[in-house]
Amino acid sequence: MPEEHHTPASPSDAVERLVADGGSYELLKKRLQTQGDALMGKAQALNEARLDAFGRSEQSLLLRTRARTDNNCVARDL
Repeated sequence: MPEEHHTPASPSDAVERLVADGGSYELLKKRLQTQGDALMGKAQALNEARLDAFGRSEQSLLLRTRARTDNNCVARDL
């Protein structure tokens, strides 16, 4: 009987299949989600501290005008 070798399409497919079969995927996903949530909280706290220290300023468009000169430029890509 000939031996059958199942070769994955790529090495990353094999790794993904092994991780998914072992349940490690859910564990890693949960850990990364927890760390991401913690990082988001820290970033929001830092942003709030920045706003408290420097204040919040709203930006809005006050005026729109066109500057006309004798030598108008033609926009082009470099």
